[in-house]
Amino acid sequence: MKEVVIVAGVRTPVGRYMGSLKDVQPYELGAVVLDEAVRRAGIEPTIVDHVIMGQSYQNGEYVNIARMSLLKAGWPESIPGVTLDSRCCTGLDVVRHAAAIIASEQAEIIVAGGAESMSNAEFYLPGSIKWGIGGSKGMPKGHGDLSTWGLPLYDRIQRARVMSQPEER
Repeated sequence: MKEVVIVAGVRTPVGRYMGSLKDVQPYELGAVVLDEAVRRAGIEPTIVDHVIMGQSYQNGEYVNIARMSLLKAGWPESIPGVTLDSRCCTGLDVVRHAAAIIASEQAEIIVAGGAESMSNAEFYLPGSIKWGIGGSKGMPKGHGDLSTWGLPLYDRIQRARVMSQPEER
């Protein structure tokens, strides 16, 4: 089994909810850290085999933050980008996945990380409403169910918190 080492670490900027970074998309934050990670490691993006990133609140505009970030950074289109979504500890999961891929000799250089923007987490309509069937499924009281014109509109941040836990407590 191949030895795996971490050669650089970078942190995305941290801001307040709806603060100064509210207009910065997660893939833009991702592009900044990807570029800084390879700079600190002393390598060129062209020798990177894979990019693996974590993000918990993807939306329809950027469903694969790893791919979007590497393209935004201007990296080669030939580099695959894979995104993990596991709510908690995603950053550690991507490092673990990257290490396993390198250890199994399927790749030599992987940039692993993540980015998030809680300010950019979307609101959404459930599929049953979107398709005109009418909403029949709710969620536990007080956990992100908003009424707009009589339609349920869900806040993904609030819904994810409660939906990642058993309903019966």
